[in-house]
Amino acid sequence: MSEPFLGEIRPVAYNFAPLNWATCDGQLLPISENQALFALLGNSYGGDARTSYGLPNLKGRTPIHTGTYQYETTLDYERGNFGGQDYVTLTASQMPAHRHVFNATAQEGDTSLIYSPTQTNNMLAVSASTSSIAYYTSDSASVALAPDTVSSSGQGQSHYNVQPSLGLLFTIAMKGIFPPRN
Repeated sequence: MSEPFLGEIRPVAYNFAPLNWATCDGQLLPISENQALFALLGNSYGGDARTSYGLPNLKGRTPIHTGTYQYETTLDYERGNFGGQDYVTLTASQMPAHRHVFNATAQEGDTSLIYSPTQTNNMLAVSASTSSIAYYTSDSASVALAPDTVSSSGQGQSHYNVQPSLGLLFTIAMKGIFPPRN
């Protein structure tokens, strides 16, 4: 393996950082122990920039290139800043426009009550012999009501918002070639 650039980050499939590498877990380090790496990282990932600096923390994070996202100019990813959310609660304004059609009839239901409703030729009705609403088959034409939702859905709970992932250990080179600028 060739000598890495100082500060280079590599994922590894084992559970330890090799010699002269450290895990990208946000640990704070004394500047006096590695001034060259501090010159590259500064305090972008933590530390007070007087006596300590931080390594990048990639635990539970996906790396993303710095800069402004081309499709959304309000998203500007600066080095060392976190973005995104682990949990998200969707609001009605975030859901795509859609409608729910609810069919009903003014006729009384017949006795062919069904217990496994399907999407076609069925209706909600009140039986002549009971006051409860049941789902019936219908041979007659149904009338489409206003295309609105008929009840609330969801519980206002957040959902886990993480892409499919594979755990690897990310490491950063603590020694290596100081990267030249072009």
